Amino acid sequence: MSNPFEKGYPPILAALRSKFKKLNPNVDLETIDWWAVYDPKLSYAELVEKFAEAYPMYKWREEAKPTKPEEVKDEEEEAISYVRYLTTVLKPNELKEEDIKRISQVADIAAKYKQKYEKAREELLKLKRIEAEERELIEKKVIPPPKEKPITELPEFPFKPPKEREEFYNYWMRLFRGEVE
Repeated sequence: MSNPFEKGYPPILAALRSKFKKLNPNVDLETIDWWAVYDPKLSYAELVEKFAEAYPMYKWREEAKPTKPEEVKDEEEEAISYVRYLTTVLKPNELKEEDIKRISQVADIAAKYKQKYEKAREELLKLKRIEAEERELIEKKVIPPPKEKPITELPEFPFKPPKEREEFYNYWMRLFRGEVE
């Protein structure tokens, strides 16, 4: 295949053709009537959508990797259990290249969690320092101690409307209970 820019295609269409060839390597580019579907007013994402509707038998988007936390966690747990099996059953010279990749994947997972842990630990230490400084300032009477709010000053239940709508609220509640017809 020659460079799509050489054939006089607009850059956005050339990019789409290149992506199509990457996603469908066994398909000839000329099986698609590019000019019939192309609309210069559309964005790249809209063009992808339009071509996907016109030619649903081909791949137009890359498969997204799981992003849901449960799926990622399941994938991590599977990798960890597989590596646990490898390290308890097999000897180092029996490991295949795939096994070494999985061990590397688990090392990456561990590094990611260590980084999250370190960040959370730093934040916790920062909060403890701030609380200690605040206690020290209160003891030195530089700042007043925080006032405890009496229970009567706590906000009301959020469902209750403001006082000017009290009548409506009472009528609605009677209607809800079936007291008004």
